[in-house]
Amino acid sequence: MVSNVYKIIFADMEKEEEWLNEMAQKGFNFMDNFIMRYTFSEGTPNEYIYRIEMLENSPEHPVSRQYIKFLEETGVECVSTSGKWAYFRKKAADGPFDLYSDSEAKIKHYKRTMSYVLTLLFINLIILGMNLTIGITRNLPLNIILSVAVFFFTILLLRNLFHNIKKVKELKEDSHVHE
Repeated sequence: MVSNVYKIIFADMEKEEEWLNEMAQKGFNFMDNFIMRYTFSEGTPNEYIYRIEMLENSPEHPVSRQYIKFLEETGVECVSTSGKWAYFRKKAADGPFDLYSDSEAKIKHYKRTMSYVLTLLFINLIILGMNLTIGITRNLPLNIILSVAVFFFTILLLRNLFHNIKKVKELKEDSHVHE
């Protein structure tokens, strides 16, 4: 049976990945997503482990296709893509599953994610400024209400950005300790 679950996860790959794995533990296998809608099929609990990665290029790009093909040769399945985001899974019975071989690869991933979040922040700040300006100068309450909503979304994005900055710093410090 296929079911849809609606969930808001604002640009937080780790929380999204954790949630997908919690769903898999309950026997709901991720199939696809579109904005806030996640599609699952019923399956065996704990059958898969899910990982999410922001690719350097679109999934259709030759480099991305080659990377996805390489992962598939190792038993990893690309379940879905959304923009540059790719959703991977592997049978849990095959053991632990990580997409990054070292700290440097993780750092590159977090930096790609930070670039994405910064772009969203920039766009959000423009929308916030426009709505606030229109709302105040033309006395339009709807624009002021939209500004408040965009402001809270901006706070969530900032939280995510600072989390990624902290992760990069920790990974760099950890790699210096191991040298």
